Amino acid sequence: MNCTRSVSERRYPAWSPDGNRIAFASSRDGDHEIFVMDADGDHVQQLTDNDGRDGNPVWSPDGTRIAFESDRDGTWRIFVMDADGTNVVTTNQKGMNPA
Repeated sequence: MNCTRSVSERRYPAWSPDGNRIAFASSRDGDHEIFVMDADGDHVQQLTDNDGRDGNPVWSPDGTRIAFESDRDGTWRIFVMDADGTNVVTTNQKGMNPA
């Protein structure tokens, strides 16, 4: 699957429950961040922006939240955010090395 028209590395595509959007990790800014886009590849939006690596996005069943793994605090942990990238919180659960 070609997640975007970008030549940067893209990983872990995840379809939203309604099938209208795709969340994915991309290294287009030099490290892995979480992005979402419309199913047709338009309207790419970067949701995370930090010096760590973010990956493995997973949509909540109702499509309002996205869980992902990150090493932003030095240890791989699972974080959750709203589907628009706001309200990022850690679950304090260890991640499994996504990116």
